[in-house]
Amino acid sequence: MRPPGAILAPGESIIATVFKFVEPPENNEKQMDQKSRVKFKIMSLKVKGPMDYIPELFDEQKDQVAIEQILRVVFLDPERPCP
Repeated sequence: MRPPGAILAPGESIIATVFKFVEPPENNEKQMDQKSRVKFKIMSLKVKGPMDYIPELFDEQKDQVAIEQILRVVFLDPERPCP
C-alpha cells in the first residue's frame, strides 16, 4: 500500500493506493468465483499532538486502537462489465 501509513489531523484525508500483483492461474482458468483469501487490515490510532508516523506506534499503543477493520479483496474480471 502506498503510502504505507500516515498521521492525519482532524478534517484531513488521504488517498491510499493498493498494488497487488496476481499471477494468472495455471491452464488459463478464470477463478473469479472462488473466495479470495487476500485481505487488508486498516487500523486507526488516536494520537495526541503532532508526531511522526512509525509502524511501531501500533505495537506500543495497541490498547488505544480506535478502529480496526479487515477488508476482503474482490477481484473483478476486466472482460466482464461490473454489476
